[in-house]
Amino acid sequence: MDLVGPRGRSGPAWLPEHLGGWTATAAVHALIPDLEDTDVFVCGAAPWSEAVAADLREAGVPADALHVERFTW
Repeated sequence: MDLVGPRGRSGPAWLPEHLGGWTATAAVHALIPDLEDTDVFVCGAAPWSEAVAADLREAGVPADALHVERFTW
């Protein structure tokens, strides 16, 4: 799933504006319903990627199932 668009003003800062208002854990579970059986790949700017990764870890994604690629430019 691509999360594109302006960042929201409510909820997790990594969510696009049109998905704002959720808690981080609720957003993770809604976007990845089979979280326990899935590897999660995060690609984006470093601050954004770190925020997403932190919320994914808090939601229960194991370290070996979380793959983060940070883009810097």
